[in-house]
Amino acid sequence: MALLIDGKPTDLTAPPEGAHFLDHATVLVDPALKYGWVATVQAAMHLILGYVFRRTDYPWVQNWGNYPASGKFSRGLEFGTQPYDEPRSEAIAKNGMFGAPTFRWLPAKSAIHSSFLMFYSRTPADFGKVENVRFENGVISIEDGAKHKIVLRASLPLSDQP
Repeated sequence: MALLIDGKPTDLTAPPEGAHFLDHATVLVDPALKYGWVATVQAAMHLILGYVFRRTDYPWVQNWGNYPASGKFSRGLEFGTQPYDEPRSEAIAKNGMFGAPTFRWLPAKSAIHSSFLMFYSRTPADFGKVENVRFENGVISIEDGAKHKIVLRASLPLSDQP
C-alpha cells in the first residue's frame, strides 16, 4: 500500500482505476529478511515472474507505472542499490534513508560480486496476490493470500558471498 498525491492509500499490486499519469514508488526491503524478493502475477495467463536477491546487495525495490489515457500501460519492478533513479551525487548526499544505504561504493581497481535468482511458473487458476517468497536450501517457496504454495527448486545457487 502507498499514499497517492491526494493522501488516499492505493494498492501497488494493481494499476489504479482510471489512471492517466506516470507513477513511481520505492520500498525498502524488510531489514529482517536475508533475501529480498519482488514478484508479479499475470492472472489471466496464470503466470508468475519474480526475483530473489540478497537484501544486503539490493535493499530497495522500485515500482513504476505509465498509465496513458490510451489504456496501453506499462509497468516496471526493479530491485537495486538506490531508492530512486537519480544522479549518484544526489544518492550520496542523502547519506542513507530509513537506516539503509542509498548507494554502494565500488573502490578503484576492485570488483563486487552479487547474484540473484529469477523464477517463473504457472499458477493455480485462483492464485491471488503474492504474500511471501522464501528462499531456503536452494528452494523458492511462493505463497499467495489464498494459501496456495508454489515450490520451485533453483537451478543455480544464490551466492551468500559479498
